[in-house]
Amino acid sequence: MKRTFGALAAMGGGGLLGQLGAASAQASVTTDYQALVCIFLYGGNDCHATLVPNSVAATNPKKGVAFDQYFEARGGSHVFYDRDSLDKAKTLISSGSDSFYLHPELSGIAKLYSSKRAAILANVGCLRKPTTKAEFAKQDPTVLPESLFSHSDQQSEWQAAVGDSTKASSGWGGRVIDQFNMRYKMPNVNAFNAGSNGLFTVGKTARPLVAAATGDVNRAVRPLVVRTDERYHPVLETFNQFMSFDNGVQLVSAANELLDKGAKDARLLSGSLGAAAKFTNFDLSNALARQLQLVAQVISVSSQLAFGKQIFFVSLGGFDTHGSQGGQATGAAAPGTHPHLMKQLNDAVVSFDDALASLSKPAPNVTTFTCSEFGRALQPSGTGTGTGTDHGWGGHQFIIGNAVKGGKVYGTYPDLTLGKSPDFATERGTLIPTTSVLQYGATLAKWLGVAKEDLVSVMGPDLENFSGNQVLEFL
Repeated sequence: MKRTFGALAAMGGGGLLGQLGAASAQASVTTDYQALVCIFLYGGNDCHATLVPNSVAATNPKKGVAFDQYFEARGGSHVFYDRDSLDKAKTLISSGSDSFYLHPELSGIAKLYSSKRAAILANVGCLRKPTTKAEFAKQDPTVLPESLFSHSDQQSEWQAAVGDSTKASSGWGGRVIDQFNMRYKMPNVNAFNAGSNGLFTVGKTARPLVAAATGDVNRAVRPLVVRTDERYHPVLETFNQFMSFDNGVQLVSAANELLDKGAKDARLLSGSLGAAAKFTNFDLSNALARQLQLVAQVISVSSQLAFGKQIFFVSLGGFDTHGSQGGQATGAAAPGTHPHLMKQLNDAVVSFDDALASLSKPAPNVTTFTCSEFGRALQPSGTGTGTGTDHGWGGHQFIIGNAVKGGKVYGTYPDLTLGKSPDFATERGTLIPTTSVLQYGATLAKWLGVAKEDLVSVMGPDLENFSGNQVLEFL
């Protein structure tokens, strides 16, 4: 049964209006279990190999022209797929009158899409405000994100939802946790990094638990490493004494409370994962599968631990495919190639979906989504088997789960005409995003329970540049 959290905020700074606003926001926040699972694809995923256009009416009214544009840019290269190989893979999907192929190794995700349990958000990226090709040409630093095409900067900007990596001190997932913990007074909301470190789940005050993707939380728990062996007893005793100390200074007291909460959450998980579901359907040679298995195990014990809402962060690396990216001509999904990465993503996501379905009927309310610091240029680089793709900007992302309004490609799919398309920032086919990570994050945060009036404070002031379209329709 759905419950609402209606306790009044504690008296403090901000005055009566602030307290009434907090109380109003709390009244609309449900405490039913929900979880967001972020899959970050490090290196910059090639969106043009992930989602291949077949027929797209908006930019190419004549049937089949969209594929012809893709063919013109990539045909004959070692990162290319022809219609026959795509048809054999059975990954053709439709969105209204448009049709696309998913990568041949994404057949499982294609089935989730066709069953309306997965959607695609087209051409999303770091964007401070809606940006045109002419504005890109001016290279105005107040318009463009800082250090475009830089891995580290764009990873930080994606995870923090800011346009300048030097200001990326917290992740938007972490700030969502802050919102629940501090404003909505829901301490049973937390973040968990399963075998991956990232800024995404670090809030202004909240810190994620981090565990090795082996199911053993005791191996690496942050903010505290919780050990049970005797040699750690003096450390824990000293720490517990420190935690009980309150000198009356508000910030110190608040920090003590947060650290204590982290320690308690870690101990709860340490003591409960032994009884979690084992989920033997995951391929443990797949790094992403191991991480998602651990996420599924934590979700399986969430009710007995009284966790209300959770945000998880997992990742898969290797997507910086400047050379030897692989494609139809290279045959099987050899390790180190983009096809192999797509297979790892597909198999891990499908196993995770099956694991959640086995827990209860209906399955837990979990939304999984992909991110990557940027897409890649449409035109390949290099020759022969060494062919790859260079850094881009916008890219396409998957959203998967029971609550997703699936079976549709959202956003604006680009015109792929090299040298002519207004959607390209460069002649080689670097997409200018038409949807911002700010909108992407705001939609996911609102689904988790952040009140609409609080989205700007969570995502940042640049979200106001997308007024009227801050929350998208895929959830």
